[in-house]
Amino acid sequence: MKKLFSILLIALLAISALPAQKALVISNGGVLEKSALRTIEGTVEAQSLSRAHEDAALIDSTLVELGWEVQRYSNLDAKTFKKSIGEFAASIEDEEPVLIFFSGTAVQVDGKNYLVPQGTFRTQRRFVASAPELSWILSQVSKASVKMVFLDASRAPTNLSFKPTKSGLTGLQKIAGNTLLMYSSPLDTIQPDQEGEHNHLPQALAKVIQTPDLPLQTLGDKIITQMGILHGGKTPPIPYRISTIKEGWKLNPPKEEGEIKRIILRPPPLYRGNIDGGVAPSF
Repeated sequence: MKKLFSILLIALLAISALPAQKALVISNGGVLEKSALRTIEGTVEAQSLSRAHEDAALIDSTLVELGWEVQRYSNLDAKTFKKSIGEFAASIEDEEPVLIFFSGTAVQVDGKNYLVPQGTFRTQRRFVASAPELSWILSQVSKASVKMVFLDASRAPTNLSFKPTKSGLTGLQKIAGNTLLMYSSPLDTIQPDQEGEHNHLPQALAKVIQTPDLPLQTLGDKIITQMGILHGGKTPPIPYRISTIKEGWKLNPPKEEGEIKRIILRPPPLYRGNIDGGVAPSF
């Protein structure tokens, strides 16, 4: 009995020692023009808003099935948007991998990218002061061991009273280590929702992220290949991506007998003989 208790205790300690894999999934519809609304049984329904929420729901359910801890939000105003990101960032322990997926609209203003909250913004100044900025979001999750950020946000904004000087999103000159950032379209590009049940980026991400033993540095390429398949085999506009993820990281590594299932496996740390006596097993 004591032996069985010891085995259970060791297993529980091993589970608690494994970092969690945390994801933040947000969909925002914004405010559509009246022409985009229709009345059904006395209620107003925005048809083109549903795609953002359906795409986010696909990523949410896929990640949950794979064992990720997912925080899911929709239709956030500027205050709750920033608060949700801050709370998610505060929940991250050192060395935990994270994934962020946003479906909605994002715009560039003066060389910076802003995710568009729900609500109406009459001036550029008010919008910039209120909306979460992409580099700020990346800085919030910087302590995570791996950062994967996907923006399905190349739709034309409908709730801004001012016109951004450039369409779509701009690229980032530099990102932190072990980070993958990917948009749904090329830079400076507006892209309407695609035909079918889901847009191509979330549909491709949901499929590829389930691949067993997938080297994480190939994730962006695999997603682009899958988006090409969804595009009917034709060469689609290549979405923007930038990655600093190093070799050795893997998604869905195979489970050895007696091992606890892991979602992401990282390479062992570099030899640090005088510090800790050498290479130690590491998640």
